[in-house]
This record gives sequence, C-alpha cells and structure tokens, in this order.
Amino acid sequence: MQLQRPVLALPSRRNRIVLGGLGVAAVGLTVFLAPPMVSAAGLALLGIGIPGVWLLWTQPEWGVLTIVFLTSSVIQPDQIDIRLPIGGLDLRDIMLLGMLGLLVLKQGVRRNFHLPRSPITMPLVLFLGLGVFSALRALLVLGIDPVWTLSEARAIAFYAMFFLVTLEIRERRQLLRLLVGLVVLAGITAVLIIAQQFRGSNLLAAGMQSTSWQVLVKYGSAGEFGAIRVVPPGHVLVFLASILSFNLLLFAGWRGITSFGVLLTFLFMNVGLLFTYTRSQWLASLLALGLSVLATPVRVKARMLVAALVLVPTLIMLVYAFPNGIAAISEQVPFITPLYERFHSIFTPEDTLDTYSLQGRILETETSLEAIGRAPVFGLGLGAAYRNITRREAESGYTRFTRFIHNSYLYIATKMGLITLLAFLLFCGTTLLRGTQIFRMLHDPLLKAVALGSTVAFAGMMGWSVFFAHMFLTESTNVIGVTAALAEVCYQVSERARFTAEAVHGS
Repeated sequence: MQLQRPVLALPSRRNRIVLGGLGVAAVGLTVFLAPPMVSAAGLALLGIGIPGVWLLWTQPEWGVLTIVFLTSSVIQPDQIDIRLPIGGLDLRDIMLLGMLGLLVLKQGVRRNFHLPRSPITMPLVLFLGLGVFSALRALLVLGIDPVWTLSEARAIAFYAMFFLVTLEIRERRQLLRLLVGLVVLAGITAVLIIAQQFRGSNLLAAGMQSTSWQVLVKYGSAGEFGAIRVVPPGHVLVFLASILSFNLLLFAGWRGITSFGVLLTFLFMNVGLLFTYTRSQWLASLLALGLSVLATPVRVKARMLVAALVLVPTLIMLVYAFPNGIAAISEQVPFITPLYERFHSIFTPEDTLDTYSLQGRILETETSLEAIGRAPVFGLGLGAAYRNITRREAESGYTRFTRFIHNSYLYIATKMGLITLLAFLLFCGTTLLRGTQIFRMLHDPLLKAVALGSTVAFAGMMGWSVFFAHMFLTESTNVIGVTAALAEVCYQVSERARFTAEAVHGS
C-alpha cells in the first residue's frame, strides 16, 4: 500500500534552491522599490524574525516561556494590539497563534500529524470544542458584544498550552530549561511583591499598571513592610514554583549547594505568596504540600515527624515563656499581626460574614445558580452578563462584575452550561489520575519530583478555584495548561531515555 505524500512535506532539494532564490529576489526588489524608512524597518524585522523563528523551531520551550512571560508577568499584553472587526489580538495572542502555527508546520514537515497520546487529550479537546461552540453561539445566535465574548474565549484558548508543552518538550534538557525558566519568571513576580512592600501605595513598575495587578494598602500605613497587599497576574505561577521546589527537595535527591538553592527558592516564593494575603491560596498551598508529604517514603515521613515533634513544642514553650518578647517582636515587625489576623479569619467566618466582599460572593452564588437554572445545558454564552447591576455598581459606573464570578466552576456552568462543566471536570480528574499514575511508574528522582509536584499543584489549583476564577482568567489558564502537561512530559522523557538505552544495549 502506497503512503500518501503529506501536504506539508519538505520540497525537493532543487525546489528548495529555487524557492530560496525567489525569496532573496523578492526581498531585494522590495528593498529597491520601497521607501527608505520602510526598507530599513523591514530589514530590521527580517533580521530579528528569522533567528527568532529558528530559535522557536529548534528550542520551542523558549516560546512557551515567552507566552507565560507575556501573560503572567510584568509586561502589559496590549503593547501591541491588532484590531479586528470582532475584537483585537495582543502580544500573547500573537505568540500563542504563532507557536501553534509552528507546531502544525513542524508536524507536517515530520509527516506526523497527531495529538498528544495521553488520556488527558480527549477531555481537553472536548472542553475546548465546547468553548468554541459557546463563543460562536454567543456571537452568532445570542448577539453578545464580541469584546466580552472574545475576552472570555481567550482564557479558554490558553489551555492549548497543554498541547504545546506535551508535543514540543521531548528531551530532558528541554524540560530542565522550561522548569528553570518558570522558576525565574515566578521569582521576578515574587521580587516585585516583596519589593512593593517598601514602595507604599506607589506602583513598582510601569508594567504593573495593568488591571491584572492589584496593589492595595491593606494594613498599617503605606511604607511599612507587610502593609501592602499585592495580587499579581503571576499568582498561580509563583504557587506552582513553590510546590515544584518543595517536591524537588523531597524527591530529587540533590545535596549540597543545589539542595540549599532549591530550599531558598521554596522559602522565597512563599514569602511572596504570604504578602498576597490570599487565604484561598494559603489553603491551596497547605493542600498541595500535605499531598506531597503523604507521597514521600516512610523514612522521609519519619524524619519530618521527628523534626515536627522537636520544633512545635519548642515554639509553644517560647511563646508562653516570653509573651512580652513576642508582643515586642510583633510591634517591631508589623506584618506579623495582619498575617495572623488574616490566617485566623479562615477559622472564624462569622467575623467576615458582614463584609462587602463576602456579601458580594453570596450574591454571585445565588444569582449564578439562578442563571444556570435559566440555561442549564449550554449556558448564557461567553461574555454574557448573568445578573443586574447593584446600587453600588450603578453609582460607581463599574459594571464589569455583572459578568464575573469568583467560583470558577459556577463561572463555567453559567457561561457555557453544565455539559461543558462536566467536560472540564473530566479533564481535571483525568489530569490528577494520570499524574498520580506517572509518578508511580517513574524511577528517575527528578522526573518523579516534577510529576508529583505538578499533580499536587494542579489539585491545589482546583481547590483554589472554588474561591477565585483562575480557571477562567488568561493569566492563570496558560499556567494551568503547562501544569497539566508537566507530568506527561516527564513520562515522555523517561520513555525516550528507556528506548535509547535499549537501542544502545541492543546494538
């Protein structure tokens, strides 16, 4: 049986020479005919673009990191904004589309079109397909404003990061570059969170003026360390880096300076996370870290138990032995009191029951459930408002939150229907089961650490998303897509190493 020639197969050597000559001639003719400024700009773009495309073709992990940087860091994505009749494309959209285009082209050249061979693939494809259907229905049938529809559709589209990572990260060195890059980007965000404590109510950098950053004077006075609450777009990224570093400490088997560096990374990320003053994230961290500890070998659990039996009673005795000293330290270090009060409020919900924030969450839950009752199957449509404005919103003129729901799962069900929510939960459940399975199959300490770290981090993100819409925010969904892919990449790297070893021994 003769195989059909792939559509995107490479042309013959003679045709490549002809095409190259035509390309050079076209560039020369353009430079000759175009105005000098246009020619100079075009040549500069060509000089930058060709090496850039080559780098992304040969080392696509840099493309993944660029998308994360543009989406979940200090850069405002609308620095470049290409307006279309139905909306606009910004830097992160262009980069995602470009990387997906390169992926398709590369698979054509390899004569190997396929989706990731993973149990996670089909649930995610189903969810993304329902997302496309919901967007088209909102635009063509329901007549919802395209700006709102495409804004919410963008968040769903960035789950495609799963495909970029699983299909492009094939080797151990690529995985290491990706992990180091993610930690560096998370570290930049953590530095900004901590440094902002010394800046009062002023924004630290121009890039933080995006609405994705929240910088609030919450406690004490501006300028006191710990007085500023900073919630960055890279919040989920810093969380992921903290959990990965903890699991590398537990499982990677590193010693000496490397282990110490990972420990410092873990501590630094968590200092940054503390100053977001986000209780739901703190609970997510406790969940992920607890699951990590449960998965450790018995001997490691025994050492951790011994350390806890020594440290906890010691701390309790110090508190009771020197109460005045502890109080003095609290006065000298002002963030201790607000951190304690914020954490303590988790266990005293009656203290926050009458706050505007909690009342707003109750209103969201009640009205979103009513909206689901009105359109249970396919939802109200992406971009639709699910409730009327409140008096306070009418007075302020800020009505965005008539479309926003903090609970990610209610968000999906309200906008896209219960069918889509079931598909999404299937994707989440499959990701957790697959990650656990891969962790148990692997023997390489580094790969085991990354597989478990990404899996428990994903579990933490799922719990966190009950309280915040991370599953429906672009700055979070791109990181969630990467997180879901990491365990699968670890498995692929392990299998590649096994096949290589078998081939060497076989020869």
